[in-house]
Amino acid sequence: MAYEINEAKELVIKAGKELLERGLIVRTWGNISARISDSQFVITPSGKAYDGLTPDDIVVVNIDDLSYEGAIKPSSELAIHGDAYKIRPDVNFIVHTHQKYATCLSITGRNIEGIQAVAPDLYPVLGPVVPCASYGMNATPELRAAVAMVIKLYPDSKAFLMKNHGAHCLGADYDDAFKVAQALENVSQTLYRVLCGKEVQGMGDMTFAQKYSFYGKSLLPYIDDFAMIAGTEIPCLNYRELEGNSLEEIHKLNDLDKYMEDRDINCVIVKDRGIIYKTAAEDELEAIRIVTEKNCMAAVLAIAVPGIAPVDAKCAAEEHEFYVKSYSKMK
Repeated sequence: MAYEINEAKELVIKAGKELLERGLIVRTWGNISARISDSQFVITPSGKAYDGLTPDDIVVVNIDDLSYEGAIKPSSELAIHGDAYKIRPDVNFIVHTHQKYATCLSITGRNIEGIQAVAPDLYPVLGPVVPCASYGMNATPELRAAVAMVIKLYPDSKAFLMKNHGAHCLGADYDDAFKVAQALENVSQTLYRVLCGKEVQGMGDMTFAQKYSFYGKSLLPYIDDFAMIAGTEIPCLNYRELEGNSLEEIHKLNDLDKYMEDRDINCVIVKDRGIIYKTAAEDELEAIRIVTEKNCMAAVLAIAVPGIAPVDAKCAAEEHEFYVKSYSKMK
């Protein structure tokens, strides 16, 4: 049953805060919507922080033609939400997340199957399969078509992976959508560890950024949000002569802020040590750390499972250019 408009707006605002608290999204990435009738839904705005949204920021969108009311621009992925409401009349609330384990699994391009065997308690929530939509760049017709196709092909599924991107979780209501998102993350975490096998054994408190530094390889983008923030490749540097120095000391001694600025990157890998991030405002620095950690998780999976390719370099460059010129300024 569709929501009354004011309740829908309040629930969308509440959902944004809850997604942040659960770590299922970072910054303004991801989007949330609620159906208010057979012909309309409300959705989060583009580029506005979730923790400061008001009902006036939530945009009313027409399902048929995606036209919207007011001067505030809706999420760039409004078409994906509109298609879901059109295809699935049982859906009244949608959360699109960049949750870490589900996003990491998306880089395989494979459906999650056998849920009843892996997590029988979550089977009633997720259904028999979590399909994976083929890759499309952010807010493009290709991405929209790919997600619409899997929603049509799998009418009993509530969660959908978006390759190299994130997850799209459909619910009969607010609570149902969140159950789907959390269940997907729980199943994805289990499967991630199975697929990675020995690569993640014995890590203890080690971060994935530290883990990846031991491979001595540059870091390629396996997920879109890392491509947006970091670009097409992060180099791995080797400072054997500074073995006793901390990462902070290495950062200062080698003027790595300038090194990163010259190369238009936000971080560098130091072999066997971890990752150094360019000095930035605290909120920006935290976003870079979170997204880089998630990309390192994805890169470890790519090492463990042969045949997984990073985001196409041309697409990654375009994503980064968009972020630098538009999205980061809007933020």
